[in-house]
Amino acid sequence: MFQHYLNQIFRNFVKHKRFFAINIIGLSVGIATFAMLWMYVQYEKSYDSFYPQADNLYRVNYQASKDGNQLTNSCRSHSALNQALQTESDLIAASCRAFYESCYMYTENVQLYFQDVVWADSAFLNVFQNKLIHGDATTALENKYSVAISEKVAKIYFGENEAVGNVIKLNEGIPFTVTAVFKTLPQNTHLHYDFVVSFSTLEDYGVNREGNWNSLFVATYFRKIPTANETAILNLLSNLADKYIVNNGKDGFEAAYTILPVTDIYLRSDFEGEFTPQGNLTKVNLLIVIAFFVIFIAWTNNINISTALSFERAKANGIRKLNGANTLSIVKLFFAELLAINLLAVILSIILILLAFPFFTSYINNNISNLFFTSTGFWLMLAAILVAGILFTGTVSALLQSSVTPLQLLSNKISNTKSFGSLRYGLTVFQFMLAIVLIGSTTLIFKQISFLEKSNLGMNASQVLVMRGPATNNTSGDRRYHEFCAFREELLQSPFIEKVTATMNIPGQTNKYNNVMVNFRGKQINTRFNISFSDENYFETYQVPIVAGRNFYTVMANETQSVIINEKSAEILGFESPADAIGEKINIGNREVEIVGVAKNFHHESLQKELEPYIYQFRHPHEFGYYPALVNTSNVPELLSTTKQIWEKHYPGAQADFFFLDAFFNRQYISYKQLGELAGLSALLAIFIACLGLYALVSHTVNRKVKEIGVRKVNGATIAEIVALLNKDFVKWVAVAFVLATPLAYFAMRTWLESFAYKTALSWWIFVTAGVVTLGIALLTVSYQSWSAATKNPVESLRYE
Repeated sequence: MFQHYLNQIFRNFVKHKRFFAINIIGLSVGIATFAMLWMYVQYEKSYDSFYPQADNLYRVNYQASKDGNQLTNSCRSHSALNQALQTESDLIAASCRAFYESCYMYTENVQLYFQDVVWADSAFLNVFQNKLIHGDATTALENKYSVAISEKVAKIYFGENEAVGNVIKLNEGIPFTVTAVFKTLPQNTHLHYDFVVSFSTLEDYGVNREGNWNSLFVATYFRKIPTANETAILNLLSNLADKYIVNNGKDGFEAAYTILPVTDIYLRSDFEGEFTPQGNLTKVNLLIVIAFFVIFIAWTNNINISTALSFERAKANGIRKLNGANTLSIVKLFFAELLAINLLAVILSIILILLAFPFFTSYINNNISNLFFTSTGFWLMLAAILVAGILFTGTVSALLQSSVTPLQLLSNKISNTKSFGSLRYGLTVFQFMLAIVLIGSTTLIFKQISFLEKSNLGMNASQVLVMRGPATNNTSGDRRYHEFCAFREELLQSPFIEKVTATMNIPGQTNKYNNVMVNFRGKQINTRFNISFSDENYFETYQVPIVAGRNFYTVMANETQSVIINEKSAEILGFESPADAIGEKINIGNREVEIVGVAKNFHHESLQKELEPYIYQFRHPHEFGYYPALVNTSNVPELLSTTKQIWEKHYPGAQADFFFLDAFFNRQYISYKQLGELAGLSALLAIFIACLGLYALVSHTVNRKVKEIGVRKVNGATIAEIVALLNKDFVKWVAVAFVLATPLAYFAMRTWLESFAYKTALSWWIFVTAGVVTLGIALLTVSYQSWSAATKNPVESLRYE
């Protein structure tokens, strides 16, 4: 029986080789597209799963509200919480505090800039259970000025020599002794680090080792004991919040700690204050949907071609039934044939994946490893696609074909049966409906990205050159400010530099001090404010006007009790106009300051967020920071060359890191650009697969109507009439697909846009463009075959009549 099936399959392949080639190519492209999107999604979902007890690792987050209005939603927590977790519960196996910085780390022979550094308690290596190559996890970070480093940087600094015991200097020259070397982390982690320095060192720089219950600047991580459940830990944290957080539960103020599994942070964190940019769950979910769209289009091709070829096998199937073949035997034959088709498609898809993989990974700028090909999950996914493809396409097509009566099969009249016509019609409509949704969605994504990048930010980002503050004098106090002033004065001698300012944060990144509470006229304002360090040149550099009051004076010492607020802050404080705010006093913590000016609103972060209230203080950044400059871009190479020369004169040994603010700001939209590119590529492949199937169907239709076309031409039908006759059904199907796809695409696009505070219009032309593009491609596919049939000599098709 098996040999019989093989013989039948081989005969069918040879007889209908063009149709089988189209089928296998379409399936292989669909499977390859699905597999690569699957790899990307699995990589995004795999973050932090490499830790030995990843399921037991959590981070504590902090949320606070006043009278039901959220004040704080932070991934940071109070620095004293860690000690309470260790001493007041047996549910916690280990806990630690940590915060991230990008630092300058160097030895006498090797200088590495912008390195991933985590300041952490001595329990850090025990919480995450890093694999140590040298050193002891328990004692490595116990002492001040200790550092554990990754195997990668150990080789960079010390080659094959012993790293433990050597000294590495941080920023302005703080010496740290290497006490441990750990296995280098993979890239798929929400908190990447090559250096872990002892948190206790900060005690020498004014940080209380025990912590406090006031400020939020550290992340608290813990590893629970395996038997502990999340409910018990949340109850513990609730008790700690009630016990230690001042005024919790009083006067409408509510504070609470929540927990988030470390494996969920990258994709599911909606908390503020993340140390590094995290992933985009919406993008991942959309790519899953796109992957299934593409594979369903490929499977639909398979069904369409299988049912179309059943017309050619009508007599053979009829004879089988007359000779006693039952439905099951015909179903078995179709399933055997589908197994061969799908198996060949899977093999070809693997070749396509191997060829496309380097381009795919560079295209999405991702660190997906080719180790995916050796993972069990990858091969299980391909096996699942193989089985699902056979079951889905085989069940529909085989049951439909086996339901036709022998008389219909022998008379070759199955093309007129309602079931076949409806199926072919429905499947083609389904294919093009999905394609139209993909094209429309891709168009909208790029339209929204264009809207975000071209929107008025309220400042001039294109003319601002940003210089990252030098790490070599990171904590040098007044000297840092005086060195900046000298550097600024020489910069201003250049014809390319118009203004220079210094600030802790720049637009395009989360503000460092973003959970500040303000009291006004004896009452606490139920909104969190942002504090931004600035100076007298800050607003002129960004070209942001002062709409009321004045700018800062040039002497910092004269402005210690003065602040400038933005229009949003003035609105929240209850002033009817910006001018009403001038001269009013507000309290920031225990310090009373006077509002001397109101600046026009401008966007500090992505337009996905609403404008936020800002308070600007005249303070030089006490660490790192940035030096933005308003520049003339008429000669950018000369501008950069001159700036670098002045930088190296004033900051010898400090890395010169310059970039334009508009490019930096638009980096916030990289994830959406990537989504648009992947969706666009998937849409092209989906259209390609759908058109392969359409080409096969048209070819089959033309073959069936050869004699009809010949008769019509003999009776005077023109080429245009013949082409219209053959094209009209396919055009009708695409039109129906457009009608069905439009509301589906509209709902999906509107839902996606709701995540943006500022969004583009959902224009009608997006849907029309998707429909016209799809119809145009379909017409090109169909018209080639129609034209060939219409221009053929009718004598050739009628010579035997």
